[in-house]
Amino acid sequence: MKFNLKLMGFRVSTQRRQLKITQEELAEKVGVSVKHISAIETGRSKPNIQLLYDIASTLNVTIDYFTF
Repeated sequence: MKFNLKLMGFRVSTQRRQLKITQEELAEKVGVSVKHISAIETGRSKPNIQLLYDIASTLNVTIDYFTF
Protein backbone atom coordinates (compact mmCIF):
# COMPACT_ATOMS: atom_id res chain seq x y z
CA MET A 1 0.00 0.00 0.00
CA LYS A 2 1.39 3.37 -1.01
CA PHE A 3 1.25 6.23 1.49
CA ASN A 4 -0.61 9.16 -0.08
CA LEU A 5 1.04 12.34 1.24
CA LYS A 6 -1.30 14.68 -0.65
CA LEU A 7 -4.40 13.03 0.81
CA MET A 8 -2.92 13.07 4.30
CA GLY A 9 -2.01 16.75 3.93
CA PHE A 10 -5.47 17.59 2.63
CA ARG A 11 -7.04 15.91 5.65
CA VAL A 12 -4.72 17.71 8.08
CA SER A 13 -5.61 21.02 6.46
CA THR A 14 -9.33 20.29 6.33
CA GLN A 15 -9.55 19.24 9.98
CA ARG A 16 -7.38 22.16 11.11
CA ARG A 17 -9.63 24.63 9.30
CA GLN A 18 -12.77 22.97 10.63
CA LEU A 19 -11.48 23.57 14.15
CA LYS A 20 -10.53 27.15 13.21
CA ILE A 21 -6.87 26.60 14.08
CA THR A 22 -4.23 28.48 12.10
CA GLN A 23 -1.07 26.84 10.79
CA GLU A 24 0.84 28.96 13.31
CA GLU A 25 -1.25 27.66 16.22
CA LEU A 26 -0.91 24.05 15.11
CA ALA A 27 2.83 24.42 14.61
CA GLU A 28 3.24 25.87 18.11
CA LYS A 29 1.12 23.14 19.71
CA VAL A 30 3.08 20.30 18.10
CA GLY A 31 6.51 21.93 18.31
CA VAL A 32 7.46 22.41 14.66
CA SER A 33 7.76 25.36 12.31
CA VAL A 34 4.91 26.82 10.29
CA LYS A 35 6.92 25.96 7.20
CA HIS A 36 6.90 22.28 8.22
CA ILE A 37 3.11 22.29 8.76
CA SER A 38 2.69 23.91 5.35
CA ALA A 39 4.90 21.25 3.75
CA ILE A 40 2.84 18.49 5.39
CA GLU A 41 -0.45 20.04 4.26
CA THR A 42 0.74 20.34 0.67
CA GLY A 43 2.11 16.80 0.58
CA ARG A 44 5.75 17.85 0.29
CA SER A 45 6.78 16.41 3.66
CA LYS A 46 6.00 13.20 5.50
CA PRO A 47 5.80 13.60 9.30
CA ASN A 48 7.34 10.99 11.55
CA ILE A 49 4.95 8.86 13.59
CA GLN A 50 5.31 10.95 16.76
CA LEU A 51 4.51 14.18 14.91
CA LEU A 52 1.57 12.54 13.17
CA TYR A 53 0.28 11.40 16.57
CA ASP A 54 0.72 14.91 18.01
CA ILE A 55 -1.10 16.49 15.06
CA ALA A 56 -3.93 13.94 15.32
CA SER A 57 -4.27 14.54 19.06
CA THR A 58 -4.32 18.30 18.60
CA LEU A 59 -6.95 18.04 15.86
CA ASN A 60 -9.08 15.56 17.85
CA VAL A 61 -8.83 12.70 15.35
CA THR A 62 -7.04 9.35 15.23
CA ILE A 63 -3.98 8.71 13.08
CA ASP A 64 -5.95 6.47 10.74
CA TYR A 65 -8.05 9.50 9.74
CA PHE A 66 -4.96 10.78 7.92
CA THR A 67 -3.75 7.50 6.46
CA PHE A 68 -6.87 5.73 5.13
